[in-house]
Amino acid sequence: MPTLAYGDFTAESDQLTQHTRDYLLQYGFSKSLQDAIGDNRRKARQMWDAAQAGDPEAMAYRTEHGGEAYANADDFARAVSLRAMQTRYRKIMEGTVGQRLMGPRTDPLDSMVRTVAIERLEAALRSAGKVFPTRDRTVTIGNEELTRPELIERYVSKHTEDLRAEAEMRLEGRQSVNLEELV
Repeated sequence: MPTLAYGDFTAESDQLTQHTRDYLLQYGFSKSLQDAIGDNRRKARQMWDAAQAGDPEAMAYRTEHGGEAYANADDFARAVSLRAMQTRYRKIMEGTVGQRLMGPRTDPLDSMVRTVAIERLEAALRSAGKVFPTRDRTVTIGNEELTRPELIERYVSKHTEDLRAEAEMRLEGRQSVNLEELV
């Protein structure tokens, strides 16, 4: 039987009572489904309102998530949340929940470089009235149709030095926070 761990706390699952194991399974199941919702409900409401105001990115989000079928932001947010829970439930039942399909974790610096690149690209596209492509969609830049991965790869390859400098600065900022000084 597996060892349960959280920070400095560990427990051998075979040493727990059946009642405790049942509780942890139920709690974990419920918490996993609840976590699948995450910020989806809040984001769906915000995107609904932004789409109503004509924001092209929000309109694309609402269309991608079937927003035209709903009369208001609350109904749309509930539907987005339900789909997120259904996806998580399917993964639980398939045995694939918690498995990373992208491969091993990336280096924190590489991950931050990508984050900075995406933020810059999103801002640039938004200011140009364009939407950052998702899934199999593309965006026209000059005479080219680019997918999300192509756009990110090109931007990172052209601006690696600048992106790495900002990424390093952000990572250093994270490490310099002393929690004991906050209280």
